[in-house]
Amino acid sequence: MWPVVGVLSAIVIGVVLIPIAIPMTCGLALLPAGAVIYGIVGAVQTSQGQDFKYWLVGDWVRGTLTGR
Repeated sequence: MWPVVGVLSAIVIGVVLIPIAIPMTCGLALLPAGAVIYGIVGAVQTSQGQDFKYWLVGDWVRGTLTGR
């Protein structure tokens, strides 16, 4: 009886989580491409003499390097 319950539970949980897993997989697959594009944008901006800082860590790194 318990093996049947375990198999059916795995099937039900899998069916319930598939609609959540598909968009997450697509989003995670696009993440490396977005990182490359963001790096290229930063390289182009700095080569043109503009200031560029990364979205999440830019302020932290600037504060660490300038001693603020």
